[in-house]
Amino acid sequence: MRPRLQVMSKVKVLCMNIVRRYKQLRMFEKVKQEDRRIALERSRIMKQKQTELLAKIQAATVHIPKPPPSKTLKVS
Repeated sequence: MRPRLQVMSKVKVLCMNIVRRYKQLRMFEKVKQEDRRIALERSRIMKQKQTELLAKIQAATVHIPKPPPSKTLKVS
C-alpha cells in the first residue's frame, strides 16, 4: 500500500505544478495583452496628432493661383 500512496502524492504534486504553470502563463498573457492595448492606444493618439498637425499645415499654406496665359500674338 505504501508505494501506491507515494505514486498518488507524486501525481498530485505534478498536477499542482501544471496548474501553477498554467496560472503563470495566463498571467503572462494578460500582461502581454495589456501591453499591446497600451501600445495600440499610444499609436492611435500619435496618428491623431499627426493628422491634426498636417491639417494645420495645409490650412496655413497659401495657395497662389496660376496666372492666366498672356495673350500674345504668335509669330508664324
